[in-house]
Amino acid sequence: MSISASLAGFHTSIRHVVAVDGTFLKAKYLGTLFIATCKDGNNQIYPLAFRIGDSENDASWEWFLQKLHDALGHIDDLFVISDRHGSIEKAVHKVFPHARHGVCTYHVGQNLKTKFKNPAIHKLFHDAAHAYRVSKFNFIFGQLEMIDPRTSRYLMDIGVDRWARSYSTGKRYNIMSTGIVESLNAVLKNARDLPVLQLVEELRNLLQKWFVTRQQQAMSMSTELTMWADGELRSRYNMSATYLVEPINSKECNVNYAGISAQILQHFMLHFVLQVFYY
Repeated sequence: MSISASLAGFHTSIRHVVAVDGTFLKAKYLGTLFIATCKDGNNQIYPLAFRIGDSENDASWEWFLQKLHDALGHIDDLFVISDRHGSIEKAVHKVFPHARHGVCTYHVGQNLKTKFKNPAIHKLFHDAAHAYRVSKFNFIFGQLEMIDPRTSRYLMDIGVDRWARSYSTGKRYNIMSTGIVESLNAVLKNARDLPVLQLVEELRNLLQKWFVTRQQQAMSMSTELTMWADGELRSRYNMSATYLVEPINSKECNVNYAGISAQILQHFMLHFVLQVFYY
């Protein structure tokens, strides 16, 4: 099931990053609810498609993604994010051969906690995964490798381009996990107890309410950016205004914020970048 408005909005207004996952149903006949969802420009859940099937297996994921492909058509810059379920990876490569497939950094981080039980490793992984620049990633990953070479080998085996933003071969923007699916699962917690027909009606009713509410919010906006993006920009601008910049020489400077200093190397000029989430 996919609402026509969701499909239309995906093509015109949504970043082409789709998170997919499955969650179990609790009614008499059990089964699995398959979900494909995105984030809109206001950083909100944007449900795209649903499917009810028996379980997470090769046939189920391929069928669901094939129907999603039929509904969306070819998307040049599609990026799909999931956990490391083997059936999802195989189905993505088969149905969307031109898409990029990334793994959820939250799930990888939880695996690191289980396998290596070192809080410092988990923090370094998170920082490396979210780094925008390759130079910053290499510095952080080098620290991780010194602490525990086993961890670095484990992460390299997964494929750095699949979990690190700086090495990603596709555009995943700031969407690093399948948390948007998990959030939707939480919203549907009680609905998953319902029989199939009532569950589908609950999904339709939920989307109807969300679309109306968001339309009203959008029509009342007084900023060029969405409310969330405008808030992020203002917060980062205000923070940058407190930086104390002191030249070291013609190529380097020292940036001090809240008592924390960091040397920033610039080869030809002093240049400062305020990173803003982009759409």
